[in-house]
Amino acid sequence: MKTNRMTEKDFQEHLSKATPSKPFLFFNRVNCIYDGSKIIWRGCPPENVDKSNLDLNALQSHPDFTIDFMKGYEDRILEDVDPFSLRKINWRLLADVRYVIQDGIILKGIDGASFRSLSKSPSEIFFKDKKAVYVEKFGKLKKIDNADPETFKKIGFSYAKDKNHFFVKMSNFLVYPKTIRSMYAVFCMMIL
Repeated sequence: MKTNRMTEKDFQEHLSKATPSKPFLFFNRVNCIYDGSKIIWRGCPPENVDKSNLDLNALQSHPDFTIDFMKGYEDRILEDVDPFSLRKINWRLLADVRYVIQDGIILKGIDGASFRSLSKSPSEIFFKDKKAVYVEKFGKLKKIDNADPETFKKIGFSYAKDKNHFFVKMSNFLVYPKTIRSMYAVFCMMIL
């Protein structure tokens, strides 16, 4: 990772000085740190918790991870993530040369090297890599079937197009009108 304010040499020096008591923070507003031996994403929302087995009086009631019940989150170690190529996509997404990471979870099947947001907006919903296009639905990235990543372009906050389709995100699902007439019908439905 090289920024306008930090050279690669300075970055390597900061990483070499990181310790568990004084970790290196990669980005503002993303609590992803390096503690001298591993990359940790702090404050991830708990996933896959069987709430029927949780004892709210115990700080550790699930053996797979620790939950701080006062704050309601967990820390996740990011295995095999390259700190030198790590970059921020938005406050919930990071990418390195191999992986895309969302809320501390490495997403399988997405190319980290080519992954990018379609705008600089922190609330962007469309993303793509060299193989596919993705939309953020319910806080998770979902692949858009039938979207061509080569020609996919955003034309509005929740509107996009490629060489074959228009894409509209409405009520957390996508509509794929194929003609201008069907696109007009979608806009009319939105007005009514």
